[in-house]
Amino acid sequence: MKRRIVYLWLKSLGTDRIIRRTPALRDRPFALVAESGNRVFLYAVNRQAEEIGIGQGMLLASARTICPELATRPADMRADWAFLEAIVAWCRRYSPLIALDGPDGIFIDITGCAHLFSGERAMLDGLLSKLRLFGLEVSGALADTAGAAWALARSGLNGEVAPHQETANALAHLPVDGLRLGTETTETLHRLGLKTIGALYGLSRASLAARFGRETVRRLDQALGAEHEPLPFEAERSAHQVVMRLAEPIYTVSAVEACLARLLDQLCARLEKHQLGIRRLELKLIRVDNTQGVVGVGTATPNRAPKELIRLFADKIEKVDAGFGIERLVLEAAVTEALTAAQEVLADEGVPQAGPLGNLIDRLANRLGFDHILRFAPADSHLPEKASVVSSASFGPQAPGAFVRLPVPRPVRLFKTPLLLHGFEAVAASTSGFTASFPLWRRPVTARSLQGPERISPEWWLDDPAWRGGARDYWWLEAMSGERLWVYRQTDRLAGEKWFLHGLGA
Repeated sequence: MKRRIVYLWLKSLGTDRIIRRTPALRDRPFALVAESGNRVFLYAVNRQAEEIGIGQGMLLASARTICPELATRPADMRADWAFLEAIVAWCRRYSPLIALDGPDGIFIDITGCAHLFSGERAMLDGLLSKLRLFGLEVSGALADTAGAAWALARSGLNGEVAPHQETANALAHLPVDGLRLGTETTETLHRLGLKTIGALYGLSRASLAARFGRETVRRLDQALGAEHEPLPFEAERSAHQVVMRLAEPIYTVSAVEACLARLLDQLCARLEKHQLGIRRLELKLIRVDNTQGVVGVGTATPNRAPKELIRLFADKIEKVDAGFGIERLVLEAAVTEALTAAQEVLADEGVPQAGPLGNLIDRLANRLGFDHILRFAPADSHLPEKASVVSSASFGPQAPGAFVRLPVPRPVRLFKTPLLLHGFEAVAASTSGFTASFPLWRRPVTARSLQGPERISPEWWLDDPAWRGGARDYWWLEAMSGERLWVYRQTDRLAGEKWFLHGLGA
């Protein structure tokens, strides 16, 4: 299928945004101003200002000498980016594949979409006319390549549709400025008489690269379709995603952390309105060369506390290579769960606080892996080996049930398979003055006291092979060496009485 690209040039995006809210500025010279040191310059100007000789980058004082009535407003680059993103969201009705080109350009890959809008010509005309109805000054073109569409739209051929496989003819008469080259290279080409793109067709690629650099050859081949040009298509914005675009690239960890802190504040405030908490958070650091580094963290329970979440990124941000600089940050809550507002508990009420434990689990899980942090959770069984289950601490229930405090102590270590005690004699009903000796782990053990018994019966509704011998009488046995052994007695009609070691006490 032939690839077809639309390019939209929103030359006066910043001023159009203001004029839409203040229609009185539409028919008079108008500019946005910004400060750089002690200088105030024009950040953007509208068409009326350009017609009288006022251009972008001019000092405000110089512009006032040309037009004392020049209306000005302070530039707001963040608002301009938000306005551009709103336009991108509206353009998705034409194609889901959209890429931004700086602060004033949009690429739209309409491959396979034109027939839905009565053809390419009708589609482009309808797109441009609707944007103009929104009060935007826009220029657009359609071609086989992104470079060709860019050149046509920015060379004054508004609404041009270059026929398929006729890109070279469509670009031949355009100025070399349409190849997206640097100012120095473009001026050199003009000085040598190579003023149009078509003038470069007859020159060998080797001589072009040697004289004007490899970038000139690459841009020419991209425009003609001889070299593929990947576009940084924008994924459709998630409902739980925030973006920060930077005027200048950043390189340091501290700068990334400062931007991340602001993004977390915005995202958590948005999630609070929907009563949601974060379980999986992803940060995309997009570099100036359109490559990106992705950092992901998770939480054991839903969380929307910015100060706690930013700690999870501390070790991972350092490992991301900034390359030539990071120009955009995208923070997305990939997985969320319900998290309603909760009343804080007073310290003297004796209710345990899960916050510090949850923070510890989050930090360990993000370092060691979420499957390596486990915890015990209570189970609905009175049998010692079934009274608890092991589950992931990171993906367990938000508010697990509490363990029931039994009136009798339980061992701190429970053996999976009880150990048969050889040479242990049966005890009388009275345990006063009890003494016994038996071998354990290849050494003799002398018991000096015995406490019990506690009878535990099997679950009759389940067939557990370990409990087919019936009820057990458990005793606490204290050795002369200080060890506390949890033993039980079991009577077998054929084998007689047997004693087993099931656990160790503190």
